[in-house]
Amino acid sequence: MIIDCSLLNLIQRPFFKSDKLMFKFTFNSFVPFAGTLCGAAILILLSTIQKAFIGITIEPSGFIIPGLVGSFAGYFLASWNLRIHLHSKELEGHVRERTIELQDLNHTLKENITRYTEMFENMDSGVAVLAPLDDGQGFQFVEFNSAGERIENISREEILGREVRQIFPALEDFGLFNVFQRVFQTGIAERFPATEYKDQRINGWRENYVYKLPSGEIVTIYNDVTERVRLENNLDRLASTDCLTGIPNRRRFLENLDREFKRAMRYGHTLSFLMLDLDHFKLVNDRYGHDIGDLVLMGATKACENILREVDEIGRIGGEEFAVLLPDTRLPDALQVAERLRHEIASVAVPTIHGDVSITVSIGVAESTMDATDARDLMRRADKALYRAKKEGRNRVES
Repeated sequence: MIIDCSLLNLIQRPFFKSDKLMFKFTFNSFVPFAGTLCGAAILILLSTIQKAFIGITIEPSGFIIPGLVGSFAGYFLASWNLRIHLHSKELEGHVRERTIELQDLNHTLKENITRYTEMFENMDSGVAVLAPLDDGQGFQFVEFNSAGERIENISREEILGREVRQIFPALEDFGLFNVFQRVFQTGIAERFPATEYKDQRINGWRENYVYKLPSGEIVTIYNDVTERVRLENNLDRLASTDCLTGIPNRRRFLENLDREFKRAMRYGHTLSFLMLDLDHFKLVNDRYGHDIGDLVLMGATKACENILREVDEIGRIGGEEFAVLLPDTRLPDALQVAERLRHEIASVAVPTIHGDVSITVSIGVAESTMDATDARDLMRRADKALYRAKKEGRNRVES
């Protein structure tokens, strides 16, 4: 019995760490061993009784040795059975834990999908997800949100699965298709500034931001900025246009002058500049009032527009002062234009209760030269010519 317990301790030590499991192992493995020993003892007792009373001897070793072998076999089988049982329990625990983790991940994934879907559908900006075709030679709609449907006045059922140029045929002229291809090739996101898009179905301004997903798909987030552009243009027009005559004010005209002067210097073109001043305009305001003075200013502007070409530019740079740009015009031709303007303005007659009011104009003319330093130099020379015209009696042209 002592040997058996030592053997049990030796075998069970690597596998079991709790007293409860040790007891279970000892009990399960000791039962077949103890049963065999008891059986062997009974056989020995029977053999002794038979020998004493009957005279027949039964050899107990024939039963004891197989019994011992069976007991040890049962002992080890029981231990391995318990080990397998414990491993199966451990595996069940791991499976249970992993199942819980997967359930949590699945729940998190569903929440993320729901969050993404809600965000996608409730964005105020249009969003389109495009799958590349033929290595970026084309792009196919795979997602399109509600804002996109509203902006483009089209349902997603009409466009999903179709190539973008089938829905937006002017996309290449618009310039956005090239951005799709570039972002697909480089993976670098790009902002596409507000640009006017026009086809048979759509006419408006769009602003886009394009980037590439890890999947290789292209996403474009865009807004209809037509109203914003219209308001900006109106504000720009108000800030750069003379509210009375409708022609460029001093700020805008000087910007145009700088642009034309640089162009003329770069390409070796000629540029002539005219300074106009309405003669004795202050007397008109004083005698007839500012309302009549405004009519005179508008009449003079209209007279100039009747003479000038589309490429010529006129601006109001002061109260009764105007300026005119004549691109690709030499000084002799500019002088002829100035004379025509002088006669046309002199023919303007503004009716009043006191009779028609007319006015004359003095004009100074200057031509740009290759040694001119800047546009203001051209303007100063025209202003000096204007001063000479006034000094010489007004209602005349000087250069």
